[in-house]
Amino acid sequence: MYDPITLVRVFVHLIMILSAMAAPPVHTIPASRADVPRATIGSGPAYRIWGQATWYNYNLGQAAAGPKLRAMLGATWRGKLVTVRYGTKHVTVVLTDWCACSSTRIIDLDQRDFATLAWSGLGVIQVSVTH
Repeated sequence: MYDPITLVRVFVHLIMILSAMAAPPVHTIPASRADVPRATIGSGPAYRIWGQATWYNYNLGQAAAGPKLRAMLGATWRGKLVTVRYGTKHVTVVLTDWCACSSTRIIDLDQRDFATLAWSGLGVIQVSVTH
């Protein structure tokens, strides 16, 4: 007979794995275009950038901007609101910190904000960030 606590842990783990697998595919663009700000006309976002999001223990609703995101937003990036999208899910955060992220990482979210988008066990996800 299995221990009930072990069964619950296995069940929860399976649910997390299945929910991560059920997430719609994320379409990415070639790296040669990923760091180019995209202006849009009308009520859409002024800028969009694609890349990787990670998480760290920070403040709910706040995030650290990577080098490409800071470059896209300019010298006044701190304090700006951005929307991070992963599949059909999104979260809006304010940029209050910076990270010396690699060239593919564009934003570092608080763990709870990351969990709004995907299971934090994934660690890294492909996202789009709009401002």
